[in-house]
Amino acid sequence: MSQEKKLKIGLITGEFPPMQGGIGDFTHHLAQEMAEQGHDVHILTHRKAKQPIKREPSKTVGEAFQRLGTVWEPQSLDYATIHPRFRRWNWGEMSNIADIAIRQDLDLLNLQYQPAAFNMRNPAVNFLPLRVNAITKLVTTFHDLRTPFLFPKAGGLRKRVVYKLAQRSHGVILTNPANKHELSRDGFGTKAETLIPIGNNTPATHVNHLEIDENRKELGVDESIKLIGFFGFLNKSKGCDHLIEALEQLDDQYHLLIIGGTAGASDTINNELYIEEIKQMISAKGLDDRVHWTGYLQPNRVSAWIKTTDMLVLPYQDGVSTRRGSLMTAMAHGMPIISTQAELINPLLQDGENMLLAPVGNTAGLVERINQFASNPDLAQTLGDKAKATADSFSWPNIAKQTLDFYYSVLESEG
Repeated sequence: MSQEKKLKIGLITGEFPPMQGGIGDFTHHLAQEMAEQGHDVHILTHRKAKQPIKREPSKTVGEAFQRLGTVWEPQSLDYATIHPRFRRWNWGEMSNIADIAIRQDLDLLNLQYQPAAFNMRNPAVNFLPLRVNAITKLVTTFHDLRTPFLFPKAGGLRKRVVYKLAQRSHGVILTNPANKHELSRDGFGTKAETLIPIGNNTPATHVNHLEIDENRKELGVDESIKLIGFFGFLNKSKGCDHLIEALEQLDDQYHLLIIGGTAGASDTINNELYIEEIKQMISAKGLDDRVHWTGYLQPNRVSAWIKTTDMLVLPYQDGVSTRRGSLMTAMAHGMPIISTQAELINPLLQDGENMLLAPVGNTAGLVERINQFASNPDLAQTLGDKAKATADSFSWPNIAKQTLDFYYSVLESEG
């Protein structure tokens, strides 16, 4: 297929703004850039992502029923068409995806796979290829390889369901080398796959020293305080509990600022329970006066709070990864970053090159790295600059171009 041909693309995502979540933000930026490059984009997503509409009150019962019948009709955004028709992501709703693909004559569907966004207790989305492969090509972007619940004691079947989604898709996009390695290691590689890191969901804006001074004044911390930052939605995989343990071992001149720190729109109950555990942990350790929370922030306020910190510490339990939107944001802001070592080394994320890394779950290692940045501002500045240079290669135009090139290769292939 000629790459001059403009495509009609369906992006399937379990969350989308105004819902809070990294996958929704990712899909928003990807759709915008694909539209900018001339393609017709349709977003198939949850009902909660329905865009607000100002309407006059219904004057008659008939008018009210007429409006009720159009509640889940497609909506036009400036750059795409959104189809907020889905809620449970069950077997019946897979047919709704097929219906939209037929009605809109889509060239290709791209599933943004993250189980937490697609009702982890129902594996229907993992079997989507069986429903749509006779209608159009399906590409699956694996933001992670987490498994759906299925049923008690499902064991290895859970992982097999994820691998089968990869095998049955016409093409697979992986966001980090570790997932690519896992598929190949376990014998579930696919005929068409590519590696495309995600981009920064929160554009870095200029922040002047007056904003930083005002933020520190609001927190009640002066320039003598070393302010450690944690950024992003909170869940167990982010390792914030290890950061609290590290803070306890640091002296009173170190404070922690949790930027964002909300549960997000996916797996909300478990994430809210984890947040409550973190707050109880902070109180039990007597750290309430040294831990500050911004709460959820609008994108235009994020940069000012990130830049208010001296460093960002992101102790992921599965190691540093290019699938992490919070990491991409930290790098795009040119921040000194401390994270954790991944099992598989990513050449884009190197200890001592563009960040510092500590062993996963190693509190002493985090403390050592924090002190290393605090005692060596030149090192912090140098690694922050290098992090930003690395992030610049993950620009949304580049990500969209690589993704579209992969779409064309899938459409040109047989089968």
